[in-house]
This record gives sequence, structure tokens and C-alpha cells, in this order.
Amino acid sequence: MPFAATVNMPKFFISVEDVRDGFLEIREDVHHILHVLRKEVGDTLTVCDGQGMDYKCQILSQDGEVLRCRILHATPNQAEPEVQITIFQGLPKAEKMEWLLQKGTEIGVSAFVPVATSRSIVKLEGRKADNKVARWKQIAVSAAKQSGRGRIPAVHSVQSLSSAAALLPSFDLNLVLYEEEKNCSLKQILRAVSPVPRTVSLWVGPEGGLAAEEVQALTQAGAISVGLGPRILRTETAGMVAAAMTLYEYDSM
Repeated sequence: MPFAATVNMPKFFISVEDVRDGFLEIREDVHHILHVLRKEVGDTLTVCDGQGMDYKCQILSQDGEVLRCRILHATPNQAEPEVQITIFQGLPKAEKMEWLLQKGTEIGVSAFVPVATSRSIVKLEGRKADNKVARWKQIAVSAAKQSGRGRIPAVHSVQSLSSAAALLPSFDLNLVLYEEEKNCSLKQILRAVSPVPRTVSLWVGPEGGLAAEEVQALTQAGAISVGLGPRILRTETAGMVAAAMTLYEYDSM
């Protein structure tokens, strides 16, 4: 169903474990709350537990870098789509992945899986890969705060195509965006699927797209090859367009 606008969108995330017995504790962003927003004891703010619940709370006290708050009321976050989309993104060049994470989070993507494909120019392994993923997770957190999300999208470690493909059975619908696909469009598939899928994977190639044999491997494993239209989209555009189209088609945008 369409989402209603929310006035007090959460700006800060807390852990579910920090909510108990009508109270909650804020351990992150305390400096920002006190010294940038200039919140004081007695003031109210809205936080999210990262699992889809928003809490309007009142600051009771500060103990070092922890704020203790009384919960005034709790409501389900209204910004989370019912359809959960995971983007399997062929590793792109430069800072495109950061842009993808930011915009995908704003759109409503639930998870991102970076995939090393045959045409990926960027190679990430070991500590370099770990550092990149850590940075990507922080970008997802920041984008989730900015856009009022009720959950922080998961950012997974870099996967090979074969290991990522093993996850296909865990989704209701798997779609491979392929520029050579002329017979089956994303729109056609989205409108033909019944009932509405609750989990969707979108597979996007890097610059140069997915190789024909990679698309074949994915379709043989159960994915559907779809086209996005007559124009060739950049890797950082294709996934965003497909995610927005999917959420819109299923009334979750």
C-alpha cells in the first residue's frame, strides 16, 4: 500500500538490545544530538531500532557518551517497503558503488551484495575488500538516517558469481538485467508474477555488463533475464531504475 508521509522521521539508530521496560539508551550520535541539534534533558526526539520500529522519546539523563530516554510511544516505521529488494551488483569502478549504496538506500533497497564478475575491472580481496565493505556499511547507515528508513540495508562481503548465485533459491523472484534481452521486459515480468513477491533479487553487471555465459548460468539457476528498454543504461543507473520500477509496480515506492 502507498506510504503516508511521516513528520518525525528517525534521524538516529539504536540497537534493539538498548530498548527495554519503557526506556531506551542512545549510544551513537550523542555528540551530534547534544552539540549540533542542541538537545537537552527534557527534549524529545525520534529514534529507530533498525528493525522497523520508531520511538518518540524524552531525554532523561546523560551518562558519559550514553543518553537515557523514556519512550513516549512506539510506532512501526512507515518508510519501509513491503517488497524487499536485494541488488547483486557487479563491482563497478571508482566511487560508483558508494553512489549506488546511497541512492539505493534512499529508494528503499533492503540489501546489497557486491559481486566479482568477469568484466569487473575493480578487484577486491582480503583486507582491501574488508575496508571497502566497512566504508560501504557506513554509507548505508548515513543514507538510512537521511532518508528516514526504518532499517539499515545490509551490505554483504564481496562474492564470486557462483557463491552469489547459490542464494537464488532464497528469493521469490530473481531478475537479471541484461541489455541483450529483447523479448522479455522488466515491466512484463513484474506484471505477470502472482502473487506479489516479498523478496526480489536484481542482478546488475559492471561496466560492460554481464557476460553471456554469466547470464546463462543465472538463468539456468532459476533467474529470469529482463531488459529495461531500448536505451543502454550505465551500471550505476540500471539497478536504481529497476529497483524503483519494482517498488512502484508493487505499490511500495
